[in-house]
Amino acid sequence: MKFSHKKISLLNLVAGIIFVFSSMGWPQEYLLVCNQENFFQTKNRDLERKIAQAESLIAVGKQKEAIAIYESIVKVNSEHLRSWQRLAQLYSWNDMPDKTISAYEEIVRLNPMDIDAQKTLAQFYLWNDKQTEAIDLYEKILVFQPDDLEIHKKLAQLYSWNNQPEKAIAQYEKIVSLDSTDTATMKMLADQYFWQNKVADGIRMLEKIVAQEPDSVQYRKKLAQQFVWNNQPQKAIEQYEEILKQNPNDTEILKKLAQQYMWNNRPGDAAPLYEKLIALQ
Repeated sequence: MKFSHKKISLLNLVAGIIFVFSSMGWPQEYLLVCNQENFFQTKNRDLERKIAQAESLIAVGKQKEAIAIYESIVKVNSEHLRSWQRLAQLYSWNDMPDKTISAYEEIVRLNPMDIDAQKTLAQFYLWNDKQTEAIDLYEKILVFQPDDLEIHKKLAQLYSWNNQPEKAIAQYEKIVSLDSTDTATMKMLADQYFWQNKVADGIRMLEKIVAQEPDSVQYRKKLAQQFVWNNQPQKAIEQYEEILKQNPNDTEILKKLAQQYMWNNRPGDAAPLYEKLIALQ
C-alpha cells in the first residue's frame, strides 16, 4: 500500500504524540480520570433519578414514600443540601417536629449563611419548647443582622421568660433605639426597669410613652403615681390635671389631686375638687 507524503506526515505526528504520552505514563492516568468522570456522571444520574421519583410521589400525595427516598439519599450523601431542604419541608408537612428540627440543623450546618433557615429552625425550637436553643440561634442571627427588629423582640421576650432581665432590657433598649415610635416595647421596657428597681429609667420611659400617647389615661396615672412615690409632687399634680381634662368626673383622680393640693399648701385649689366630689356622690 502506498501513502502520500501528507498521510505519512500525519502518521508520523500521531506516532510522536503516542510516544511522548507513553514515556510520561499518561495513558493510564488519562483512563483513570475518564473512569472517575464516568463514575460521577453515573452517580449524578442515579441521584437525579431518585429525586425525580420522589417528586413524582409528592405530586400524587405519597409524601411518606418520598420521605423514604430522600432519607436514602442523605444516608449516602449527608452533604446533599437540596435533599435536606426537601426533607425539612416534608417532615414539617407531616407533623414530624423532631425530624424537622434535625433537617433544619443539617441545612444550617451545610449553609451557615442561610438566615431564613436559621429563623425557621429557631421558630421550630420555640414551638417544641427548646428555648435555650432558640436563644443561642437568635443571638447568632443578630451577628449577621444586628438591626433585625423581629429578632430583637423575640430575644427580649425569651430573656424575660428565662429570668435574664438585664439581657431583656438591653434588647428592649435596642428596639426603642431602632424604632422610637414603638410604644408597645416602651411599655415592656418601663415594666422591666421598675421590676429591676431602675426607677429613674422607668419614669423616663413612662414620660416618653405619654409624649407619644398623650391621651393614654392609664399611663398618665402610672406616671403620676411614680412621681408621688418619688417625691415629685408638682409633676404628679401636672399629670393629674391632664387626666381631669380628659375625664373631669374621674373621682379617683379628683381625690388624689385634691390630696396633692392639700399636701402642697394649696387648699384653695383643693376646695372646688372636694365640692365636686360631694356633688358626684
